[in-house]
Amino acid sequence: MTSISTDPRPLRTADLGTLVIMCWSRETPDGDVPFLLACSLGDGEGGPEATPAAVEGLLSRSGLAVGGDTVLDGTVLPGLPIGLLVVPGAAALTMPGVNAQFVPTPRWRAAVDERGYACLIFA
Repeated sequence: MTSISTDPRPLRTADLGTLVIMCWSRETPDGDVPFLLACSLGDGEGGPEATPAAVEGLLSRSGLAVGGDTVLDGTVLPGLPIGLLVVPGAAALTMPGVNAQFVPTPRWRAAVDERGYACLIFA
């Protein structure tokens, strides 16, 4: 008997290459909103051609929609395998197969402390 697996292919984090994280906050009438922009430099093992598939695989495995105008509120999805750890002077974004550490700005840190979350944009 032959069966076809519908499991996604293993994530090749080496194809992601260098992951850059940029943090900033935007002032609103309700206070500052913290944002994180994550993007690959396209310098992975498969080169720039492999990067889009690697990013799509990472996002799909993390339960995030790829493309479109979809906004996902992770604060109401406790099973979402994405985490943000913020400690004095440092922060880390974790996703399946990825742990990206960065140094946040004081203003961003204050906005995260106030709101309890950050808005993630993956480009």
